[in-house]
Amino acid sequence: MPRRKLQIMTKRIATKEKELCNEELKLQKEQDRENRNIENTRNKEIVNINNKVEYQRLKQIELDNEIKKLKSSKEKINILFIASNPDIIFTDEEGVLREQQRLSLDKEARDIEESIQKHQTEIQLVLLQSGRLELKIYFSILMK
Repeated sequence: MPRRKLQIMTKRIATKEKELCNEELKLQKEQDRENRNIENTRNKEIVNINNKVEYQRLKQIELDNEIKKLKSSKEKINILFIASNPDIIFTDEEGVLREQQRLSLDKEARDIEESIQKHQTEIQLVLLQSGRLELKIYFSILMK
């Protein structure tokens, strides 16, 4: 009989070892599943961070390009210099006919244009010397 008890005990031990092995496998599978979930979550976070970094990089490139564009393209300014210097003959207080002294409008316009060119700005001086100027001409010159 002691042999029979030994066989029963050996069988019980084998059964318990098998149950223990199965439980260890279950535990290992659960641990692997949790590790995969953690890794997937981390990978998603990394992708999200990379997307945000890429978005910021593209925005920085856009901003740099916009700054370059603003620095390179200066707005053109037109100055319309309208001058008139008609011949005026008038009678002075003593009753003597006199002619008005001519203004040096050409020289003034040249001085202004030289000053503009000296500073290398995007300003264009349009000189019109006329006693009468139509509005259409004025706007067409300014829009050039």
